[in-house]
Amino acid sequence: VLPLFFGSLFEEWRQSGLLKELGPESAQQVKCTSEATWDRSGLQPGWDSQNTGMTVQQAITQHSDWGTDMMAQQLYCEQRGVDIGVIEYMQEKEKTEKRGDGSSLGPVRRLIEMWFPHVMQSVQTWQEIFVVTALNDDNLDDWILATFENLDKAHGVHLLQIPSNGRDDSSGGSDIPTRWDFKGPSKQGLCRLRGDIKALTKTERMRKLQDVKVLGPILMTIPASKLAVIVMHELMGFMVSGGHEEKKFGGDLKFNDDKKFVQAAIRVGKSVQAEWGMGALKGARSRFQVNMFQVGKAAKTRDIRKLNAMLARVFRAPNFNDEGLLAKIGALLISLMMQSSRFSPSLLLKGNYNMKVHEHQSDFCLAITHEIKYRSTGVGGRTTGLLILAPDIKSALQSQHEFTANLSPLLLPMVVPPLKWQAFDQGCYLLAETKVMRTSLGNGEQEKLCRMGNMQNIYNALDILSGTAWTINEKVLHTIQRAWVMDLVIADIPDKYDYEVESLKEIELQYNNLEIEKPEKNARMSRSYKMSQRNTDMHSLRCSLINQMHVAVSMQKYPSFYFPHNLDFRGRAYPIPPHLNHLGSDICRGLLKFAEAKPLGAKGFYWLKVHLANLFGVNKMSFDDRVEWTEERLPKILAVADDPLNPTLHEWWLTAEEPWQALSTCFEIAEALQSGNPAEYLCALPVHQDGSCNGLQHYAAMGRDTVGGEQVNLTPGQKPSDPYTTVCNRVMAMILEDVEDESSPNHEVAKLCNGKVTRKIVKQTVMTTVYGVTFIGARAQIHSKLVEAYGEGGSGALNDEEIKECAQYIAKKTLASVGDIFIGANEIMKWLTEVAKLLSSTGKAVKWTTPLGLPVTQPYFKESSRSVRTVLQHVRLSHSQGTDPINKGKQRSAFPPNFVHSLDSTHLLLTAIEFHKRGGTFAGVHDSFWTHACDYDMLASVLREQFVEMYSEPILTKLKESLERDYPEAGPLPPLPPLGELDLKVVLDSPYFFS
Repeated sequence: VLPLFFGSLFEEWRQSGLLKELGPESAQQVKCTSEATWDRSGLQPGWDSQNTGMTVQQAITQHSDWGTDMMAQQLYCEQRGVDIGVIEYMQEKEKTEKRGDGSSLGPVRRLIEMWFPHVMQSVQTWQEIFVVTALNDDNLDDWILATFENLDKAHGVHLLQIPSNGRDDSSGGSDIPTRWDFKGPSKQGLCRLRGDIKALTKTERMRKLQDVKVLGPILMTIPASKLAVIVMHELMGFMVSGGHEEKKFGGDLKFNDDKKFVQAAIRVGKSVQAEWGMGALKGARSRFQVNMFQVGKAAKTRDIRKLNAMLARVFRAPNFNDEGLLAKIGALLISLMMQSSRFSPSLLLKGNYNMKVHEHQSDFCLAITHEIKYRSTGVGGRTTGLLILAPDIKSALQSQHEFTANLSPLLLPMVVPPLKWQAFDQGCYLLAETKVMRTSLGNGEQEKLCRMGNMQNIYNALDILSGTAWTINEKVLHTIQRAWVMDLVIADIPDKYDYEVESLKEIELQYNNLEIEKPEKNARMSRSYKMSQRNTDMHSLRCSLINQMHVAVSMQKYPSFYFPHNLDFRGRAYPIPPHLNHLGSDICRGLLKFAEAKPLGAKGFYWLKVHLANLFGVNKMSFDDRVEWTEERLPKILAVADDPLNPTLHEWWLTAEEPWQALSTCFEIAEALQSGNPAEYLCALPVHQDGSCNGLQHYAAMGRDTVGGEQVNLTPGQKPSDPYTTVCNRVMAMILEDVEDESSPNHEVAKLCNGKVTRKIVKQTVMTTVYGVTFIGARAQIHSKLVEAYGEGGSGALNDEEIKECAQYIAKKTLASVGDIFIGANEIMKWLTEVAKLLSSTGKAVKWTTPLGLPVTQPYFKESSRSVRTVLQHVRLSHSQGTDPINKGKQRSAFPPNFVHSLDSTHLLLTAIEFHKRGGTFAGVHDSFWTHACDYDMLASVLREQFVEMYSEPILTKLKESLERDYPEAGPLPPLPPLGELDLKVVLDSPYFFS
């Protein structure tokens, strides 16, 4: 079925060598039968015995599967994952270099970052020369030799902040400044200029001044930072292109690594032309002579030739069609870059990119040199100017590419139990290096604290999650494969075929020929854009499904496999393998079962029926009512299990909120019934217990909020309380008030919304309110739900403008309703926000420690000041290293949701540890806890006990004390909100706390 499912695409992948079957012959290649015959050269570095007491080799040789075929298969899978990651990186690298964009690759960008300050200084110095020339009647040498103090420093603004330009709009002339305001060049720059000019001959000096006069008016309209980025980005992209270059930059590149100087100069000149033209176009009335959408599209795709052709319709001067002028511009900038781009080979080969260190090395040298070479043409010869990239630069880049390529292996699930976490970067996989936390580049402080702290409880919990054994649900897998072959577009299976997209050129032609009116033209073009976007989305969905199915088919042959886990910076646990895992889509979850099957026992079949009702969204009634709901549909369940793709049957299970998981549950219920004794039936299906608006549950527990606790089922009840329905009802009541009040300013929009607000429309906004959703975010969420229900893809009851108006109105009402109902949660959120504001005022990132001992540091820093955007690229020339200023706004707004996430992750990890002690199999998805149906009651008890025990501690008080200790300069923190009267012990008896 596999080739049939993947079609030609799978065959193409297999022939390309990206995919290999993991058959017995593969295992034989790496089969290890003893420690003596096993090559460990590719394994992780040895572990520090002071921290772990065990090396990686010892850990693996003591593994229960050591020396078996399964261990050989695991080694092969990991090595293939590394190989595929390297192949994919190198293929993408080659494509990037061929299109002349090699400077966007990480290793080259690091070089650009290292050189940027010096190249920018050189460009700025040249601009100073032009300013000196303009202010002093071309007597450049005399002026520079004059005393520095004679310069009038009172001139306006900095030379890079050019004032409004004078131009003759009627002539379509260029935006060339007629007057310069300048506060004066730096003394250091003038001293350097004095030395440079003294060294020139009179002829050279006159030529230099002439170039200054010609090129100055053009280059002065672009900041030095942008010119530096343009020349470095274009030249390095050209230099690392490997001899491949697009025709739009001209020339036939048949030489090896040396690049023709003229071609490089014209390339840089054209990029400057595009930057100048786009800058001038922003303030020009004549911009209406061109299609701004096409201009933006050309800039986005870096089509310089097309972009400059369109800009030439607007600006006739300077004459950018003169390649001589372009070459002069490019040659000037290249020469400035060559003078400033230096390095130390010994340091660069070691991966050191600190320019301040390089400057003090004895081997400090030029990175790019210029040579004149003679070439025979068959009828004589000619000389050609060539640019040569230093061999040590090439070696360093190749080394960095190889290192980077190995950082992104295609990690599959493990077919042997993962190695236990021993240290921050030691655990799980045998060959692939993984870290226990997915820290960002700017959050080195958190990694340091984790390495220094006692993380054993964290490691134990992750080992439990990673050690859960899974297998593929073959019935669901075969059903998905059959549905694909039958061209069924059902339940997240995308269409194989793209939508038909009308040609924009054809629409434009019909309009120009007066065959259609402008409204029809606009409507058809809008529809064409939407269809194109849908095709793009469809392609993404197909790729995602193919990846999921490939992993499922690869894992199908194994009796069990495992998902190694690590954490994000808040402590939330995630599986490391992408594509297929239990945190994925409904298809992913439907494809998975526990490897160990357990008898349903006395009450397991009961919980299996509850689970099916939950998957259909029937979860706002009592457990007994849910079981009754399932039993009433047993004939349908049995029929669906027998023939799931029967057109008369699949319409029913497709109505479930999670259709593939519902189908897998139907299979399980049918088999249990057909066994004749459901209590003895061996069931491997995970059964879920989900929190009831879990963020609000944590807030209610922290504040002992009785009213909030009742809304989110912290207190016992005959049936579950539904906060989403409560908010929905309140919003509908507020809408009705505006409908009945004709004097209300919202009367008209209320009439549009009346009867259209459902629980589904407000659910996401209510859920994310406690995680800091803004009004803009809430409006976007509700807009998406309204489009789905009443837009073009739904009933069509509302047009686009009406949907926008309704989304704005409903978002306001929803946020107001949540604030009125969950007052306690709002008070705590306000307190956390105010605390974060005080802490961030010290210039330090907000950090705290979870109840399980995990140090958390918020990784929000301001974007580097060396982030330069030009018309063709946005180059971030440095990344946060933890020393950059913090982003105070993000630190403040993100603290409440991140703090709550760190608590819900702690609850999950504590539950995993205790449940494992009691012999249960556990898996978790943040606020959804999974186990076997027979162990449902045991998990329900454990998760409640851990929640009550965790919140029996004064969490907010301890937080306040620790923050006052760690941030003494912030001063005293505001008093805590008063606690309510909720007795947390009632959670132990609340059946619908998690259900």
